[in-house]
Amino acid sequence: MSLNTPAAGQSAPVNNPEAVAYRERDALYNYSTGVVDVPQGYKYHQYRIFGFTLPWYASPKIQLGMVAFVCFMCPGMFNALNGMGGGGLKDTRLVNDMNTALYSTFAFFGFFGGTFVNRLGVKLTLAFGGIGYGIYTISILLYTHYENDVRAFNIVAGVLLGVCAAMLWTAQGTIMISYPHEHQKGHYFAWFWGIFNMGAVIGSLIPLGGNINTENNEDVSDGTYIGFIVLMFFGAALALLLCNANDIIRKDGSYVILMKNPTWQSEFYGLYETIRYEPFVIFLFPMFFSSNWFYVYQQNVVNGAYFSTRTKALNSLLYWLAQIAAAAIWGYLLDLEYLRRSVRAKIALIVLFVMTFVVWGGGYVHQRTYTREMAQTEDFDTDWRDDGYVGPMFLYIFYGFYDAAWQATVYWFMGALSNSGRRCANYIGFYKGIQSAGAAISNNLDAREVSFEAQFISNWVLLAASLIIASPVIFLKIRDHVGLEQDLEGTDETMADIAPHVVANSGHAVDNFEMELDEFDIMPDVASLLTPRLPIRSRRLAFRCVATREMMNFSADDPADFEEFVVFGKRSSERRSLLFSLLPLTAAATSIPQPRSVSALEPATSAECCPFTYKPTCTKNLERVYHIKLFYNRKEGITPEQFNVYWANNHTKTAGDFHLRFGVYKYSQYHSTPELRDLLRVPGGAPVLEFDGAAEFWVPTMETFQAMGSDPFYRDVITTDENNFIDHSSMRMIVGFDYIMVDNQNAVTEHGRTFQ
Repeated sequence: MSLNTPAAGQSAPVNNPEAVAYRERDALYNYSTGVVDVPQGYKYHQYRIFGFTLPWYASPKIQLGMVAFVCFMCPGMFNALNGMGGGGLKDTRLVNDMNTALYSTFAFFGFFGGTFVNRLGVKLTLAFGGIGYGIYTISILLYTHYENDVRAFNIVAGVLLGVCAAMLWTAQGTIMISYPHEHQKGHYFAWFWGIFNMGAVIGSLIPLGGNINTENNEDVSDGTYIGFIVLMFFGAALALLLCNANDIIRKDGSYVILMKNPTWQSEFYGLYETIRYEPFVIFLFPMFFSSNWFYVYQQNVVNGAYFSTRTKALNSLLYWLAQIAAAAIWGYLLDLEYLRRSVRAKIALIVLFVMTFVVWGGGYVHQRTYTREMAQTEDFDTDWRDDGYVGPMFLYIFYGFYDAAWQATVYWFMGALSNSGRRCANYIGFYKGIQSAGAAISNNLDAREVSFEAQFISNWVLLAASLIIASPVIFLKIRDHVGLEQDLEGTDETMADIAPHVVANSGHAVDNFEMELDEFDIMPDVASLLTPRLPIRSRRLAFRCVATREMMNFSADDPADFEEFVVFGKRSSERRSLLFSLLPLTAAATSIPQPRSVSALEPATSAECCPFTYKPTCTKNLERVYHIKLFYNRKEGITPEQFNVYWANNHTKTAGDFHLRFGVYKYSQYHSTPELRDLLRVPGGAPVLEFDGAAEFWVPTMETFQAMGSDPFYRDVITTDENNFIDHSSMRMIVGFDYIMVDNQNAVTEHGRTFQ
């Protein structure tokens, strides 16, 4: 095996030959190049097109885009078909019955949709979900030729689509609100909703082009249905090209929170756990119920009953274009960073409440101009050439804008309650199930020919009341940030499974070290370390450059400590020899280098800590840097001992990865106990600073330090962890210039103490 060839599943080497051992599932960040060092394979390969580097295939953006195109061709075409009222049929009763069956089934299976997504994965769930849309449209096409002979098949097709749509929409919603970071969820909705509704826009052009000369209200042509069917089945096939959630790596290297080993039992129990974790979510259920209730009124009563066939197609086009515009505006407003998320949530609720009365108030004025009985007369339908068309057209456009704003807000509220993929899947399942129950009832009311005015009033009252009922969630439960600890509750994953981890100037691993030994002359003193005390075979071996033979002196005190080990070394181009040092795998795999046994034979006390000079310093020699020192006090209610142990053993591991990602040259922390500070209290002496510890950073620029403070990982993870042991209100800082001394161009990268 060549040193230049990475092992299967490992990262490709970069110019610098240093490396650390990889874990089975690490998101790897190369802080020498500033990119995530992802595993090999087509899922993580990045292409450059016209000078732009595209995200890797298994990234949230690419996957969201693919899901959007699946929905573009499946429910997007379905929306275009139903947007004309009655699925393109003049008589809407058949489609009302089909949709009643559809949404009744959707309501049941949607409630359990999260269970299926978590158990089967998003790829299979989406592919299965897409099939039902094509079969649904086939049944309507057959009805136009055989009518009552295929009515049973029409109802079965509606039931099947209810099952399929529950699976598809739960998987879609899970991707949309759990793949992005907290500050991106509005953006992701805008991107998805725009692409998805382009399907309805293009779908609306099909009947518009096919019926451009039909000024009366007639059934659409066969070619229209066939075009929809082809696109729907293509969308279902496209879903098979998706990646499952456990393959997704975000730009910062973090993973989506899931169950690593889901079972049907664990996922059905997860439904109960979701409600138990956040019982206030039930106050959002009326918003869920209302979110599709208005489609029947808007599409059947306003568009389907009031306008001619070609005008319905044009209105449908404008309706979905308004949705795209609203999603872009609303989604980005929801993510405005200069307002705290809790404040944005309150503003969104209030603005949506005002819009409900403005838009639907205008709808009330329009609805008073006609009734169901009037719409059933021969020459009632309005064409775009007729006087009085413009006002109802703009009303229908505003209905589309309002719909997108409503859906964006509901999705964003759910995303603000959790970042866990598993919990979000259950939230989406509740949402789609309850939403479909409302749609089923609404379709049934229209099928029973409830008056247009009664349907309108039911929409206005439900929408306004649901916002009022949801207000306790928005005002009391939506926080500025949801910590990883809360997101991990109810899963079998740990912080290490999903948080970003970094590697020191990426390198590569080999599978069978004995193959490599044959190529080199092993130095006698190194060979004596390798055999016979320790086995030489390991599945996790990595190379690390060393500069001098003296850095490699090593003596193991207890071979039992090295059941798993790593061999580090450097290939010499002159003597074809390989120098080695040994470290436990658990030590070598951490981002903050651990001490060699020779440098720390005894564990440190909780009052001690150590500096780390990170590996990038190997290239620095007497370079001026910014030296920043922060002074901390412990959080009220914890002892100095607890403060010191938590900082040394817990927080440093999390923060170390983050420091390296931003190119911090050196980091040092030291702890101060009351007993130590008493040593300075002498008569006539200077006042003693009453701090429990200090941290020091050496960075190339102040922009580096500022970028760390504004990074989402700092806000979401580091600060949350600091709240466990630090009193931020008492923190103080100082900054000045400093120079890093590097002896023989070799920074001491693995010194310090370990803690019991």
